Amino acid sequence: MFENRMPRYEILSQESMATLTLGWRRIVSEIGIEFMSPWAIDVLREAGQTVEGDNVKFDPDWILKQCALAPSEFNLRARNPKNNVHIGGNSMVFGGVYGPPFVREGDIRRDATFNDYENFCKLSQSFDALDSVGGVVCEPN
Repeated sequence: MFENRMPRYEILSQESMATLTLGWRRIVSEIGIEFMSPWAIDVLREAGQTVEGDNVKFDPDWILKQCALAPSEFNLRARNPKNNVHIGGNSMVFGGVYGPPFVREGDIRRDATFNDYENFCKLSQSFDALDSVGGVVCEPN
Protein backbone atom coordinates (compact mmCIF):
# COMPACT_ATOMS: atom_id res chain seq x y z
CA MET A 1 0.00 0.00 0.00
CA PHE A 2 1.22 3.48 -0.84
CA GLU A 3 1.05 6.72 1.07
CA ASN A 4 -0.28 9.65 -0.94
CA ARG A 5 2.26 12.47 -0.89
CA MET A 6 0.68 14.40 -3.73
CA PRO A 7 -1.14 17.68 -3.09
CA ARG A 8 -4.91 17.57 -2.87
CA TYR A 9 -6.68 19.07 -5.83
CA GLU A 10 -9.89 21.04 -5.73
CA ILE A 11 -11.38 19.84 -9.01
CA LEU A 12 -14.57 21.90 -8.73
CA SER A 13 -14.84 25.62 -8.07
CA GLN A 14 -16.69 26.90 -5.01
CA GLU A 15 -19.50 27.98 -7.34
CA SER A 16 -19.75 24.46 -8.80
CA MET A 17 -19.77 22.95 -5.31
CA ALA A 18 -22.58 25.32 -4.29
CA THR A 19 -24.59 24.25 -7.35
CA LEU A 20 -24.07 20.56 -6.51
CA THR A 21 -25.06 21.16 -2.91
CA LEU A 22 -28.29 22.87 -3.91
CA GLY A 23 -29.02 20.04 -6.35
CA TRP A 24 -28.56 17.10 -4.00
CA ARG A 25 -30.45 18.89 -1.23
CA ARG A 26 -33.40 19.47 -3.59
CA ILE A 27 -33.37 15.88 -4.86
CA VAL A 28 -33.41 14.26 -1.41
CA SER A 29 -35.91 16.69 0.14
CA GLU A 30 -38.35 17.38 -2.71
CA ILE A 31 -38.11 14.36 -5.03
CA GLY A 32 -37.00 11.69 -2.57
CA ILE A 33 -35.54 8.24 -3.08
CA GLU A 34 -37.45 5.02 -3.78
CA PHE A 35 -36.65 2.10 -1.47
CA MET A 36 -37.56 -1.55 -2.08
CA SER A 37 -36.81 -2.60 1.50
CA PRO A 38 -39.71 -2.31 3.98
CA TRP A 39 -37.15 -2.63 6.78
CA ALA A 40 -35.14 0.37 5.47
CA ILE A 41 -38.33 2.40 5.08
CA ASP A 42 -39.32 1.63 8.69
CA VAL A 43 -35.86 2.60 9.97
CA LEU A 44 -35.97 5.89 8.06
CA ARG A 45 -39.53 6.63 9.23
CA GLU A 46 -38.43 6.02 12.84
CA ALA A 47 -35.52 8.41 12.22
CA GLY A 48 -38.03 11.14 11.37
CA GLN A 49 -37.80 11.15 7.57
CA THR A 50 -40.92 11.65 5.44
CA VAL A 51 -42.22 8.37 4.00
CA GLU A 52 -44.81 8.27 1.21
CA GLY A 53 -45.26 4.65 0.13
CA ASP A 54 -41.85 3.46 -1.05
CA ASN A 55 -40.54 7.01 -1.41
CA VAL A 56 -38.52 8.63 1.35
CA LYS A 57 -37.90 12.38 1.46
CA PHE A 58 -34.96 13.35 3.63
CA ASP A 59 -34.00 16.31 5.75
CA PRO A 60 -30.66 17.21 4.10
CA ASP A 61 -29.16 18.24 7.44
CA TRP A 62 -30.03 14.80 8.85
CA ILE A 63 -28.10 13.21 5.96
CA LEU A 64 -25.07 15.37 6.73
CA LYS A 65 -25.26 14.39 10.42
CA GLN A 66 -25.37 10.71 9.45
CA CYS A 67 -22.38 11.12 7.12
CA ALA A 68 -20.44 12.81 9.93
CA LEU A 69 -20.85 9.62 12.00
CA ALA A 70 -18.76 7.61 9.51
CA PRO A 71 -15.09 7.26 10.42
CA SER A 72 -12.61 9.15 8.25
CA GLU A 73 -10.24 6.17 8.43
CA PHE A 74 -10.66 2.46 9.11
CA ASN A 75 -9.04 -0.90 8.49
CA LEU A 76 -10.39 -3.68 6.28
CA ARG A 77 -9.25 -6.85 7.97
CA ALA A 78 -8.32 -9.84 5.85
CA ARG A 79 -8.23 -13.47 6.91
CA ASN A 80 -4.46 -13.14 6.62
CA PRO A 81 -3.45 -10.04 8.64
CA LYS A 82 -0.62 -9.23 6.21
CA ASN A 83 -3.36 -8.45 3.67
CA ASN A 84 -5.20 -5.93 5.87
CA VAL A 85 -5.94 -2.64 4.07
CA HIS A 86 -6.11 0.82 5.64
CA ILE A 87 -8.79 3.07 4.11
CA GLY A 88 -8.64 6.85 4.47
CA GLY A 89 -6.08 9.39 5.54
CA ASN A 90 -3.14 9.39 3.15
CA SER A 91 -3.50 5.70 2.26
CA MET A 92 -3.85 4.89 -1.41
CA VAL A 93 -5.73 1.64 -2.00
CA PHE A 94 -5.55 0.08 -5.43
CA GLY A 95 -8.32 -2.25 -6.53
CA GLY A 96 -9.73 -3.80 -9.64
CA VAL A 97 -12.55 -2.53 -11.79
CA TYR A 98 -16.03 -2.52 -10.24
CA GLY A 99 -19.15 -3.97 -11.82
CA PRO A 100 -18.84 -4.05 -15.62
CA PRO A 101 -21.74 -6.08 -17.06
CA PHE A 102 -19.80 -7.25 -20.11
CA VAL A 103 -16.63 -9.23 -20.79
CA ARG A 104 -14.54 -8.88 -23.91
CA GLU A 105 -12.75 -11.85 -25.43
CA GLY A 106 -10.84 -10.64 -28.46
CA ASP A 107 -13.41 -8.97 -30.72
CA ILE A 108 -16.39 -10.52 -28.91
CA ARG A 109 -18.31 -8.62 -26.23
CA ARG A 110 -20.65 -10.79 -24.17
CA ASP A 111 -22.55 -10.85 -20.89
CA ALA A 112 -20.39 -11.72 -17.91
CA THR A 113 -20.92 -15.08 -16.21
CA PHE A 114 -20.24 -16.29 -12.69
CA ASN A 115 -17.26 -18.20 -14.09
CA ASP A 116 -15.88 -14.87 -15.38
CA TYR A 117 -16.40 -13.39 -11.92
CA GLU A 118 -14.44 -16.23 -10.32
CA ASN A 119 -11.64 -15.90 -12.86
CA PHE A 120 -11.39 -12.12 -12.42
CA CYS A 121 -11.23 -12.56 -8.64
CA LYS A 122 -8.41 -15.09 -8.98
CA LEU A 123 -6.60 -12.82 -11.42
CA SER A 124 -7.01 -9.79 -9.15
CA GLN A 125 -5.77 -11.73 -6.13
CA SER A 126 -2.65 -12.76 -8.02
CA PHE A 127 -1.49 -9.15 -8.61
CA ASP A 128 0.81 -7.74 -5.93
CA ALA A 129 -0.02 -4.23 -7.19
CA LEU A 130 -3.68 -4.52 -6.09
CA ASP A 131 -4.51 -4.05 -2.42
CA SER A 132 -8.10 -5.22 -2.81
CA VAL A 133 -10.07 -7.20 -5.36
CA GLY A 134 -12.62 -4.41 -5.14
CA GLY A 135 -15.85 -6.36 -4.77
CA VAL A 136 -17.92 -7.05 -7.87
CA VAL A 137 -15.23 -7.33 -10.55
CA CYS A 138 -17.94 -8.04 -13.12
CA GLU A 139 -21.74 -8.40 -13.01
CA PRO A 140 -22.62 -12.02 -13.70
CA ASN A 141 -25.81 -12.30 -15.75
